[in-house]
Formats: sequence, C-alpha cells, structure tokens
Amino acid sequence: PDPRTYAKTTTKSYGELFDNYYARKQKYIQEYTKILEGRDRYLAQRRVEAFFDREVRDGYATLRAFAERMYQVLQEGTPVKVTIKGYASPRASTEYNDALTSRRIASVENYLKNFKKGVLKPYFESGQIIVVREPYGDRKANPEVSDRLEDERNSIYSPVASLERRVEIIGVALGEN
Repeated sequence: PDPRTYAKTTTKSYGELFDNYYARKQKYIQEYTKILEGRDRYLAQRRVEAFFDREVRDGYATLRAFAERMYQVLQEGTPVKVTIKGYASPRASTEYNDALTSRRIASVENYLKNFKKGVLKPYFESGQIIVVREPYGDRKANPEVSDRLEDERNSIYSPVASLERRVEIIGVALGEN
C-alpha cells in the first residue's frame, strides 16, 4: 500500500489492495514469460497463475473466513489476540521495506476493522481484539530473490519474489487479552 512513502500506516484496506493486485495477474504473466518460449514459457505462465490463484485469491478467501470465525468467537465473549507478520522482497532499502511491511500489516487490520461494515470495530475499540504486529521488512526474504532494480522480471514479476511480499496471520490466542 501507498508506494514511495516511509509511512508506517495506511488507510487502505487489504480488500481494495487485493482487488488491485489480482487485476495485475496478466501483467505478471506477460512480464515474467516474455523472454521464454515453448514449454518453458508455458510452465512459467502456470507458476504465475498458481501463485495468483493459490496464494493471492485463496489467501484472501482464507482471510474472509478467519474474520467471520473471529466475529463468532467475539460474540461469545472471548477476546482474541492476533499476531500478524509482514514481509517484503529485497528490491528496496531495508528502511523502506520495514515501513512497507508495517503498512501491509495495517491494511489487514483495516480490513478486519471494516469487515461487514465494521462489525469488528467495537471489539478493537474495547480491547477485545489485540493485534501484535511483527514487520520483518526484507530480513526474512529468500536469498535467491533478486534485489537488482534493473532485473524487474526476477525482482518484481517472478513467483519467488512475489511470495516474499506478503502478510501472514501466524498466531491467534483466545481469552488472553
């Protein structure tokens, strides 16, 4: 969210970011496969398609299901602590990537706060939902991912680089707030 800024928060929601990112699927296929031919091109296209379908689309569906289940648990009176990790590919500076991963986490928080027209917002405000943020920047990035600005194919459009740009809900604790 919000490229070219060092802000650590955003007003954008993961949902709107998902829509914009998923709409770029064909661009990623085109850019990643343009230097390839035949079987290599076909296999590379399938890898990009698999990334967008399994990681991006299915990941968003999982987030929606998580938010729904969290709402049910909260309605039963159980507080929830959620740990969210943010990651980045190594293409930008460490300082930028630290801020970027904080914004990525904030976009998930915004999604949860706005879920179903804000049904979870009162739980955030009352402290029944606590979010533990763990922005890693590019410190956990796969060392095989290109950080070369001139190598857009491998530093932006490859599935390996794309996998590094993510958020993960890695922990949920019930009743511990």
